Amino acid sequence: EIAQTRKNYEDGEKYFLKSIEIKETNMGKNNNELVPLFLTLGGFYQAFEKEDKALEVYEKALHISKEKNGDENNVTADVYFSIGKYYYTLKNYKKAEEAFLRSFSIYDKNKDNKKIVFSYDYLGLLNQQKGNLVDAESYFRLSAKQKALTLGKTSLEYAKSLNNLGSLYVMQEKKEAEAILKEAFSICEKKFGPEHTSLTPTIKNLLAYYTKFPNEAELQKYTELLTKINRA
Repeated sequence: EIAQTRKNYEDGEKYFLKSIEIKETNMGKNNNELVPLFLTLGGFYQAFEKEDKALEVYEKALHISKEKNGDENNVTADVYFSIGKYYYTLKNYKKAEEAFLRSFSIYDKNKDNKKIVFSYDYLGLLNQQKGNLVDAESYFRLSAKQKALTLGKTSLEYAKSLNNLGSLYVMQEKKEAEAILKEAFSICEKKFGPEHTSLTPTIKNLLAYYTKFPNEAELQKYTELLTKINRA
């Protein structure tokens, strides 16, 4: 299994590097079309825990985008957003917040509401990590509101925002969490069925809720469902 993972990594890296080499040869090393390739390669490196290589290609993407598109363009904002996710994964929340706020300010200036919502998600999570629960709630609510408008109330992204908000409310021991989490659960259940792994985060939040607000029937129901999902 380790050998197969290594082969998958080596084959994937060769593919990306060859694609980059072709574009650099045909269009130059500061070609704007390299930016999405570098971002995808960065995500690939992170998936294989090659963090130094990931940061290197993200920084290349940022350099090219700032040179070709300027510092207030949505493509540059996309790079800042990827860098934010990179630092968030590493739990470097200070640098993550700086990058997310930069991407947010650009999206906001350019009125790109579809992309702003994803900055809301991470800014909410960052504030939750820092204990700024009022700000976290505001960001999660903004995310849910914008996703409902732009993606619809049956979208998985809307469910994700509801789950974030519900999780925060469970932490704060607010009873509003139950209805919010059940709505998130219902959306995912309708998309994937009752025993899909995508339901796991919401089920865990519901279990946390019913531990704080005891309901033996609901606690047993979701415990059994989680067990079935884990066995599948």
